[in-house]
Amino acid sequence: MKKPLLLSVFIFAVNILAAQWTPQSSPTSSLNDITFIDANKGWAVGIGGIFHTSNSGVSWVAQSSNAGGKICFTDANNGWTCYLSGMINHTSDGGSTWTLQNSTITSHIKDIYFVDNNKGWAVSYNGHIIHTSDGGTTWTEQSSGVTIFLRSLFFFDANNGWAVGNGATILHTNDGGTTWTLQTSGMSPTDAFSSVCFVSETTGWVVSRAGKIFKTADAGANWVAQNSGTSLMLFSVFFHDANNGWISGQFGTFLWTVDGGNTWVANNYGNSLNLYAVCFDDLNVGWMVAHDGTILYTTTGGGSIGIKEISENKNIKLFPNPSNGEINLELLNQKNENVSLEIYNVNGQLQYSSHIQIQFNNSTEKLDLSEFNSGIYFLRISSKSTNYSQKVIIN
Repeated sequence: MKKPLLLSVFIFAVNILAAQWTPQSSPTSSLNDITFIDANKGWAVGIGGIFHTSNSGVSWVAQSSNAGGKICFTDANNGWTCYLSGMINHTSDGGSTWTLQNSTITSHIKDIYFVDNNKGWAVSYNGHIIHTSDGGTTWTEQSSGVTIFLRSLFFFDANNGWAVGNGATILHTNDGGTTWTLQTSGMSPTDAFSSVCFVSETTGWVVSRAGKIFKTADAGANWVAQNSGTSLMLFSVFFHDANNGWISGQFGTFLWTVDGGNTWVANNYGNSLNLYAVCFDDLNVGWMVAHDGTILYTTTGGGSIGIKEISENKNIKLFPNPSNGEINLELLNQKNENVSLEIYNVNGQLQYSSHIQIQFNNSTEKLDLSEFNSGIYFLRISSKSTNYSQKVIIN
């Protein structure tokens, strides 16, 4: 790798932090899903029942012995779980009590999703999609047009939703499920989509059990493959916004992106762990659960480098970003002093260091990292009067 001087950065400053997923004290030996409504209140579900925390997962308490595969909460009180034999359980008091609802079907309900306290949907093994508009008091079946195993669904609002599953199936509705339409991804029909997530009516991702990732920017009219770097099963995808997303998968596989999936960074958190679900409260605080009951917690974004916004630095300008490795660095209103430049990869390893001597209040440098591999890097700028770190993307 060449040792040049390039820096390409976003507008906000960040700290470079060592990554850390911390195991939390698990209340059970098997977990399938986890959800949080804020940084403190969350629920996890598995074969052993439903569990709740009010302190970010420092401690978990059992709320019910009802087994569950997926869990969804719309606020601190209202939540639902689903599982075998058409089972749906509902709580309206934060999980203190759970009531079995009549789903009207007997097949394994694989996923459940609510957009508010009334409107929700669930999908099952044999292509069933059921819907409620009264919180689950009554469920009615919608016509999916398929009979294959539907594994996951997501609704951005009360009208726009997607359901995915075996046979590379993607179904879309823009009328709350009154009609469902098949979409085409170009993936092999022998593969199965396992999870779907959208951040708007148009922008979303699906992941598969063959390590595939697809993104759409037009509500699914077109799906574009992204490079995951793995062929292992991917179980869960979660995006906080159009740029920041996370994926958990088989044998400890964990992927994260800060550029909408143009670049995915791979990590591993224990080869024996099947990480069934991942969720985040913001860009830094998140959780994952595994098949053996493991609960992992991060406050640094989950990647090898955590990102924490600290302040906007209007006196440092780097452009363009993302770039091909050639960029302009402007340092404005600086003292006459020596400035240190360091570039780190996503594993926190120093890739390059240099110094710039500022002789005037304003300094402009043309920098070059064109021989660096495409990916995500982090730039640190430091001097006696300045200490900033910023995110770098090279295409």
